[in-house]
Amino acid sequence: FQFTDNTQTTYGIIDSWLWDFGDGNIIGPATGNIFGAPGTSGSFDAPSHFYNEPGVYNVMLVSTNNLGCEDTMDHTIEVYPQPEANINFDFLCLDIPTNFNATTDLANVNSYNWLFDGVNPATGQQTQQLYNTPGDYIAALIVETDQNCKDTAILNFTIFPETIADAGLPGEMCLGSSIVLDASNSIGGAGAVFNSYQWEPSEFVVDDPTSSSPT
Repeated sequence: FQFTDNTQTTYGIIDSWLWDFGDGNIIGPATGNIFGAPGTSGSFDAPSHFYNEPGVYNVMLVSTNNLGCEDTMDHTIEVYPQPEANINFDFLCLDIPTNFNATTDLANVNSYNWLFDGVNPATGQQTQQLYNTPGDYIAALIVETDQNCKDTAILNFTIFPETIADAGLPGEMCLGSSIVLDASNSIGGAGAVFNSYQWEPSEFVVDDPTSSSPT
């Protein structure tokens, strides 16, 4: 919260301020810049104070001029909860649409703004992007509540090259004989780890049709 003292005096000048922010934090009376006050920064005539919890607070200001004359003002403020933005996604594969979904911890979020790689804007809680070039990308999400409270989430992700399956089949084999298949040479992009295999037709597989090297 940004506060500013607008006190006016007929005689002398305002040179001292005391602030009670209503959350147990009191600063002053003093002048100049603020140092060593938890959650408070700026100057005594225009302090910035951070509230740890949403709620209604009564803020008191005591302004004093160089002649020793002072005045007190009370003002009630309401601190609204801050949303927390999160980005969920499904696939990060080449030439397959990636679905992005925004989630927050508040029900009163009414604005979702996306920016992909700094140039591709989108709106809405869900959006979709198609990537046809492998590489590193960035998704940014800004959510805003109906009280104009905002939060930003950043997602750095990688689109890998397409997967190319390799069954390890020999050029020739004899009728009625069996061979050991091998999918270890399949390509799935840099750093890709295959976690499932399915061989078809499975009735011709002697052992496990979900193994990487069945017979």
